[in-house]
Amino acid sequence: MPELKLHNDPLDPGWIQAVMHFPTDQRMRDACYAVRFTDMHLKSIPADLNEVSVSPGTLRELLAAPSFQDMCRQEADTAKRAFIAGDYLSLLYLMRFFPGLESEPSVRKAIWVIQAVAQEGRYGDGSPMPRSDTAIRACFEDFGAVAHLWGALGLRSRSTNPRLQESFSSTEIVREFLGLARTLQDFGCAFVPKRAKPRLPILDRSKIWTIPESITPALPIISGPAPWFVDALQRYRTKSRPPTD
Repeated sequence: MPELKLHNDPLDPGWIQAVMHFPTDQRMRDACYAVRFTDMHLKSIPADLNEVSVSPGTLRELLAAPSFQDMCRQEADTAKRAFIAGDYLSLLYLMRFFPGLESEPSVRKAIWVIQAVAQEGRYGDGSPMPRSDTAIRACFEDFGAVAHLWGALGLRSRSTNPRLQESFSSTEIVREFLGLARTLQDFGCAFVPKRAKPRLPILDRSKIWTIPESITPALPIISGPAPWFVDALQRYRTKSRPPTD
């Protein structure tokens, strides 16, 4: 995968979202960006302006793109599985980040925690979350190329720093978000699960959307492991497995 190139302008968030939702589908990625670009552009112009400038390339992408409502639905559908991929990676990272929490990160433990959360929660639309090992691993397989970005999004939502919970309203906030993603990327490209065969890191740098080298890695600002995280790990130790059906 290529580097996630930025232009340091207000359109960067739209491009980042397009990559996150459609990492391996160029047609849908370009269509998503065209729709997001147009939506952001229309929201930024004065209400009394009667004409706007749109490039021929953007118009072509819009003609081939789903409607705005359909694009939003497709983004919502991809986000369900992509968030699981992000949690898969970020939970592994947090097992190492919090001193004394675990002796070492474990894929089995990460999947267990995701299952524990799925047991007690659903998506916003009421649909069930993936619970089986196979379904969770499939989410990571399909969205591993952007798992560091979705993982960073999840870490931002749990941050004790209000700034990191803000939307991508400025270039500075975008770079802070990408700093978290860079940290998860570097962790994932170095971490080899204990039982991995072959012995390879969980992220393949040649297959992910890499964060630009100009982005400095950033640590999550979290006061401590969430109670649900600690509880799930304790249940793992006692083998009180969450149901998967």
